[in-house]
Amino acid sequence: MSKKEIYITYEENRTGGVPDSNEAYCNYSDTHIDIRWKKAHIKHPGDYQVETVDIDFDIKDINHIYIVVVRYKSGSSFGNSYGEWELIGAYKNYEDAQEVLDKINYDEEHKHNEDYKKEYEKDFRSWDGYFERFESAEIEVLHIL
Repeated sequence: MSKKEIYITYEENRTGGVPDSNEAYCNYSDTHIDIRWKKAHIKHPGDYQVETVDIDFDIKDINHIYIVVVRYKSGSSFGNSYGEWELIGAYKNYEDAQEVLDKINYDEEHKHNEDYKKEYEKDFRSWDGYFERFESAEIEVLHIL
């Protein structure tokens, strides 16, 4: 099967992130990220805010897809940002998306359990780092153009 891609457009707005002084290494106010998922496109739309997602299904005869997105906090010694995001994947049906969402939530609930820790640590997760913390996982429905 040949590689297939779909293009997801979005609108992202960031507020905050203002330095508290003119010093070189000063603190910054918290940044808050809002994202609005717009549409799924078969061909690249030419927009600036586009995510390319590999898919393993034929998009013929379907009008919408389901995407799974993880939101997380990130930061440094100088400030934090809330609402960072990672688009995990695009799915043909709700059940497939829900299965991925359930796995992410299960992993987050059990990651500190000694019996599950080795299983959890097999995969890289953008939201699991020194400054990163999981906030939520969600399913969005997008119309295909």
